[in-house]
Amino acid sequence: MWNDRRCAGCGTRGWSPCHGCVVTLLAAGPVDVEGARKTEALLDYVGVTRDLIHSFKYGGARDLGRWFGEAMARRVSSDVDMITWVPTTARRRRERGYDQAQLLARAGGRLTQLPVRRLLRRSDADPPQTGRSATERLRGPRLVSSAVEGLRVVVIDDVVTTGTSAANAVTALLHRGALSVDVVVIARTPPPSRSRSR
Repeated sequence: MWNDRRCAGCGTRGWSPCHGCVVTLLAAGPVDVEGARKTEALLDYVGVTRDLIHSFKYGGARDLGRWFGEAMARRVSSDVDMITWVPTTARRRRERGYDQAQLLARAGGRLTQLPVRRLLRRSDADPPQTGRSATERLRGPRLVSSAVEGLRVVVIDDVVTTGTSAANAVTALLHRGALSVDVVVIARTPPPSRSRSR
């Protein structure tokens, strides 16, 4: 029931995220993913943004996928032909009951009316990026793409830290014929000097 809903950022009863949390979100600084035509990040991965994404990924707050996904859709270029996403591992999908990036992509597809396709496959032998060291993250997941000859594709993901996962997705899609690849994410992990506490 609506009366049981609470903000995933602060716990206030009602919509999630609540207005009080939304006004504290920090817009992302510039972000670049190797090989991408353009890269867009909505927010810096600090404070309430980090709390909301954590609830979305690990706390079962699936409704946030629509809120974030629709905001991300507004950053999708008008010449894009198709939306896809960086898939999570099969183990994470089983644990959560959903792939968070797929939920974001579907929400974006509804708003833009673009087709959403699972173009990327991830090796189940790859561990999740979360919790890995910077050196381990730089290897990123191994991704392979379906054929996308002559299409302009946008890749959706949740957080960019080193950018390796997104760059591997871009490389895989370009290798299979994509004309261009854009990347849109909820948040980027800011450089250590810009990290801010709540």
